[in-house]
Amino acid sequence: MPAELQVFDAIAARLCPGCSGTRLHGALAGALCTGPGAQAAAAGVAQALGIAAEGVVSEALRAALAQVEARLGDPDLGFTPLLPDDDAPLAERVRRLAEWCEAFVDGFSIQGSTGRAMSADASELLLDISAIAGELEPESLAHGAEEDERDYAEIVEFLRVAALNLFSERASRGASGPH
Repeated sequence: MPAELQVFDAIAARLCPGCSGTRLHGALAGALCTGPGAQAAAAGVAQALGIAAEGVVSEALRAALAQVEARLGDPDLGFTPLLPDDDAPLAERVRRLAEWCEAFVDGFSIQGSTGRAMSADASELLLDISAIAGELEPESLAHGAEEDERDYAEIVEFLRVAALNLFSERASRGASGPH
């Protein structure tokens, strides 16, 4: 398991028992891609995950949010969904990937109600992420065949690029104001 995922799992355990670091990461990324600002994103994620964003919890949430925002804004495009390493069973990675997608859409949706218009491309990306969340079934890729591994890697790359594009659109919307 990547060290960063271990850190997010620990933060998630403090914030909402039963919530994984993958789910937290997805919700934070989704909220940040809407453009509400870090404070509003933290409140939105707290709402999406059903946690109270107060005191120490709020500090941990803001620290995690800053880390995800830095990755999304990385000029070297270093962002990637936070998932288990390739040595984890494929079924587990697929389960976590579906969890990340669902959380991303939840975070985006809660913050997306700000009334800002999205481009057609952004709307399509969000629909694609939502569809992926609903269609991924760990059992369907449980065998770990080379083709399944390739499909998994392609989905992860699509999600990485989709999140970067949504974040980039948010940044350009912020520069030009709401549409």
